[in-house]
Amino acid sequence: MRHKAVRRVLTILLAGVAVFDIAQGILVLAGVCAPPVNYHGTLFSDATIPMLLVAIVVGGSSLLATATVFTRHAWSVLLAAAAGLITIAWELTQIAVVGQFSSILMLIGLAIIALAEYLWTTEFSGQPLSPMKHEVIRIVLLVIAAFIATSAIEGGMALLRGELDRFLSKAWLAGTPFSDYTIPGLVLAIVVGGSALIAAATIFIHREWAVLVSELAGLVMVGYLVVEAVSIDSKVGTALPTALMLQLFYFVLGMALFGLAGFLWKREYRSSRHFHLRHARHG
Repeated sequence: MRHKAVRRVLTILLAGVAVFDIAQGILVLAGVCAPPVNYHGTLFSDATIPMLLVAIVVGGSSLLATATVFTRHAWSVLLAAAAGLITIAWELTQIAVVGQFSSILMLIGLAIIALAEYLWTTEFSGQPLSPMKHEVIRIVLLVIAAFIATSAIEGGMALLRGELDRFLSKAWLAGTPFSDYTIPGLVLAIVVGGSALIAAATIFIHREWAVLVSELAGLVMVGYLVVEAVSIDSKVGTALPTALMLQLFYFVLGMALFGLAGFLWKREYRSSRHFHLRHARHG
């Protein structure tokens, strides 16, 4: 019953992505509506190729996965995971090409991957099931990591595009190795956002390395905030309360990511390793 509910949610998410991307591609190509972004000056001369990719590759893969989720074969779950990866890959391509992306579609892609990983682990991998409370912790980790990922990527891109220049002064960077916010923006988007994105996309794989990736993503978030606080907080003046509030919020999220992942590692991997070690010694 639980797996049927997971499949239903997975089907809804996949169908939503398929309908949105196929409809968007067709409407733009037919000239009914304008492209979502301006592709002039990029690798593409107009929106034709991007919209074909959206409709055929992104939307088509989600549509195919939607039609096969309930076949209950391992390949259908892998197809769903691939559709989620394609959705995220397209959004990351949008960032590289035009500096914009849809955080909602990225979150949906992460949810699709997580649900597909859960079905794979519980139905096809042959791994012993984790206790339900551990699965709840994984859901919380997914939500935290996905929120950090989208926030960090959006924040990093905003820094790179200069959208935050009216709130941030370059004078705050005095005494640091940076003359502007380009490098901090890149680190925020790629390192902080990228590590959290990988953590969110792998937490339901149920492997030790995946839990450690979540721990690392939490540490990266915390480390970035500590460096930021030490570097600029003494110079922000009246903006200090706002800066401290944001830093504290994301610091708590980073520590929660690190702490919950550490709890899973201790309960699922360290304890089992100790159990096997004691068992071998008794033998």
